[in-house]
Amino acid sequence: MFRTTTFLAVFVALIASAQADLPSFTCPDLQKDHGCATVGAVFGTELACTSTANAAGAAGTCSWDDNACNAGSSANQHNGADWATTEQQNCGDKTTEATCGTTSCTWIATSAATNECVINTDSLIATLVAASGTTVQVAYTKSQFELDETCKPLYKDAATCNANAKCYYNAVTTKCTGSVAYYVANLAEAGCTTAAEAVATKYDTTVAASQAAVASGAAGFSSGAVILSALVA
Repeated sequence: MFRTTTFLAVFVALIASAQADLPSFTCPDLQKDHGCATVGAVFGTELACTSTANAAGAAGTCSWDDNACNAGSSANQHNGADWATTEQQNCGDKTTEATCGTTSCTWIATSAATNECVINTDSLIATLVAASGTTVQVAYTKSQFELDETCKPLYKDAATCNANAKCYYNAVTTKCTGSVAYYVANLAEAGCTTAAEAVATKYDTTVAASQAAVASGAAGFSSGAVILSALVA
């Protein structure tokens, strides 16, 4: 009886420890992350990123880093290092297509001259689901890795990038990043309905339209549709 009780106590402690290592993301965290990311994708400038009152909240809530608009350390805090498998964690260290080609890693082109080994999104999400990740945690992790895997290889030009509704080409940064439609649909997928509607409203679109665009592959967003007065602080 003592041994059984002791085993159960240790098992429960191990489960609690594993769950503590998961990305601790809530709907407000996801809205902040995606709010900053959409500003970076659409405008692509440090000024817009750091001075815009966007769907994340008040002005100055985002930071500019490596030509991208991020929510900062408080929200954009987790890359799976605490709970991903060893092979998944080591994908970024692989420098050839031959060594990268596993079920955990995917080899992508990031420019005409450079390639990169990234974590396979489906593999990572399967690991997170097995670790009892919540719906919001799964949506956040999916957004972080799926966009790299899907959009980075479409760097060539605006037409190539924008042909995928999940992606958006910013002419200022010349990067193919996540589209507004993708971020709105991802928020909705996480069950963050209010947050999804807030981001969609800022860009003069709807949650339903964003979901339909991402699901069908049709064009989901046009920069001309942005209501600038609602975005500029």
